[in-house]
Amino acid sequence: MALAKYLGRKLAWTIVVFFVALVLNFLLPRLIPGNPVDAIVGQIAAGGGAGGEQLQKIHEHYMQEFGLDKPLWQQFFIYVGHVLTGDFGTSFGSYPASVNHLVGQALPWTIAIQLPAIIVGWVIGNVLGALAAFKGGWLDRGAFVGSLFFSSVPPFAFAIILLFVVAVKGGVLPVGGAYSFGLTPEFSPAFFGDAITYFWLPFWSLVLVFIGTKMILIDIWKVPTALALGVTATLIGGSIVLSLIKTRNEPAPAEPQTGIQPGIAE
Repeated sequence: MALAKYLGRKLAWTIVVFFVALVLNFLLPRLIPGNPVDAIVGQIAAGGGAGGEQLQKIHEHYMQEFGLDKPLWQQFFIYVGHVLTGDFGTSFGSYPASVNHLVGQALPWTIAIQLPAIIVGWVIGNVLGALAAFKGGWLDRGAFVGSLFFSSVPPFAFAIILLFVVAVKGGVLPVGGAYSFGLTPEFSPAFFGDAITYFWLPFWSLVLVFIGTKMILIDIWKVPTALALGVTATLIGGSIVLSLIKTRNEPAPAEPQTGIQPGIAE
């Protein structure tokens, strides 16, 4: 009974959060001054490819296609219906490509970078964090400062730093892209060897941040975690002495962080 109430409460909060996210995702772009259709038509007009009446018809066509000619409440229900059916419509920025097509193109590359980065960052971060917490002294203090720095820098910002230092100034790795111009993605040693050189910069920009996040969580929570695992604490001479008397199947507090890292990195 208690488990059912707990799961029901979690499910209710999940629905509330999902609904709030839907509302914000719908409203925030519409609160920005301007209209994406106006921007598209403005680009067409700047190119000199259409006159006044033609531009008006093009504007009306785009307004109907994107559903912007309908009342706001009706737009919202259409938007929710499309989201629930997995139809994310046509891209404003890459018209006439569909959003589903663009996501499908980018998703394999995202998974190929994020999944190894999360695994490597999780393993190294937990091992180094546990080692620093166990050894203490200068290793613990140095690990804490380093992990505090890396965990405080967003992956995209750290990627820019690495890009400037390693690629622009150092010239060691490519500046951008996923593979060399003229190649076609395929399962071959030649393509893999080329693509791996483009892989390292985004990979390490994620791994270093993930390592810092794991290490600082273990370092900060080492005493509370030990207590949660069944360790007693005694204050002796201003220091906390831990004595293991029992253990419980209690996950470390760093573990929930792993579940949200794909969204943070993305």
